[in-house]
Amino acid sequence: MNLKAIPQNKVLIIFAILIVGLLLRVYKLDSKSLWYDEACALSFTEYNLSDVPSHRYIAKPVYFLILKPWVSLFGSSESAGRSLSVIFGLVSIFLIYKLAKILFGRSVGAWSAFILAISPYHIYHSQQLRNYSLFVLLGILSMFLFVKSLEKTKNSLYLVFHTLINGLLIYTHPYGIFIIIAQSIVLFAQRKRVKFKRRWVISQIIVLLCFISLVSVIVTNPKTNEIDYIQKPDLALVLETFEAFSYGGPRQAHGGLGFWIDSQRLVVPRITVFIFLIFCLMGLIPKKKFRKDSDLSSDPLGGIILILLWLVVPIICAYSFSKIFFPIYITRYLVASAPAFYIIVARGISQMPRLTRQTVIPVVIIFLSVFSLNILYNPQVKGDWRDGAIFLKERIKKEDAIVFVPLQQIVPFWYYYKYGQKHALKNIDRFGRLVNGKQYREFYDKANFITGIELDARQEDIENNFNNLAKNDEDIWLIVSPGWMSQKSLEFTQKYLDEFYVLKSKSSYSYNGVEILQYSVKN
Repeated sequence: MNLKAIPQNKVLIIFAILIVGLLLRVYKLDSKSLWYDEACALSFTEYNLSDVPSHRYIAKPVYFLILKPWVSLFGSSESAGRSLSVIFGLVSIFLIYKLAKILFGRSVGAWSAFILAISPYHIYHSQQLRNYSLFVLLGILSMFLFVKSLEKTKNSLYLVFHTLINGLLIYTHPYGIFIIIAQSIVLFAQRKRVKFKRRWVISQIIVLLCFISLVSVIVTNPKTNEIDYIQKPDLALVLETFEAFSYGGPRQAHGGLGFWIDSQRLVVPRITVFIFLIFCLMGLIPKKKFRKDSDLSSDPLGGIILILLWLVVPIICAYSFSKIFFPIYITRYLVASAPAFYIIVARGISQMPRLTRQTVIPVVIIFLSVFSLNILYNPQVKGDWRDGAIFLKERIKKEDAIVFVPLQQIVPFWYYYKYGQKHALKNIDRFGRLVNGKQYREFYDKANFITGIELDARQEDIENNFNNLAKNDEDIWLIVSPGWMSQKSLEFTQKYLDEFYVLKSKSSYSYNGVEILQYSVKN
């Protein structure tokens, strides 16, 4: 596979890469059920615009404000909702080609696009009803416009567009600020050549104000502050980040926080990490001395520094902040830095002899990707929200109660419990049911009583929940997500149930880490 290409075949090669990328992203698009974050994203689309400021995603509004009209036009099925991310992923493949081509030439551009197209990690996020695929796209576009603005210093239009995209980048995910910091470091190094310092300062002030306004929303709105579950990072987590970039990572589901993949299935995919790191080191070797007054597009070393900073600055900043203040390091938050890794790897591949580059390397990468993609498409862990909702719906009786432990998990369950109904998630969010602007943790769905236990519920709160249920003799269906609750809360809940109820059945749904337990009151 000659990715350096005969010039007249360049369009055909990129077109073929885009087709491969599209096919890999639409394959089994709806095979996995929505998880918590995806269901919450859909619940956002059911909000009236006047209620949007109260939603948890107001701190990352760009994607969700695009998603709302998208769902209105194409529906709220898994494939319809996720297809928006597929489009963002496809555009990213083309943009990474354009960016790498400007910096390092057509061969590196084509290889970058190819690696991104078959990347299990990028495919995973391109199949998620979440903001990460858009985050990647805006990260690449921001870098592309940054390079063009330095290249065309007399054309202020590039800087205007760059400022706009950086604002959207931050409002898509706060980690966008780390990419902007990387660009600022490069600009400082290029300060002798740059002739639009005043315009750049104005641009940065605008972006900084956007970031400050975002932080103020996060700090003042407790609904946006959901990071208590994040653990302090260590170097092993940083290595896991590069594993994720290379083959998808050792954990699946829940945005990379779900179950661990069987180590035997990871033997071959982990070879990809070593190969990519070798090519990454090769890609960092410049061919000529760096000149401070040179253009990034005409100076490979300047381009290498830019891409390297794009890769490492977000990782270093997130890791350092987590160690000094409080944990914020999650691998999926760094997904917008993955393209930088792929570009460096692509440049390393381009250093290889032509024959090896055209024959051996494509075969090896495709061979390794087959194993990684097999894990993505066939995780071999069965049972999800879809299965659980069908199971309960077929067995629940009139006046039975449903209890969520924790209450937050009502959102993905309700989507499938009411699957196919128009506006299934209307007025349903992680706090229960929204009625006239008020949240109700307890409500009735026809004759079935619905309630849930909060993540931070006290022992008295849990007792009150079950004491209310003990007034009738019907069954209780407990929907438990053990990975969410503290061990103490789970133990007390179990102890209380064992004292007053009898366990009749138990079903496990491992992909989403859910258990459904049926209890009857003791006679």
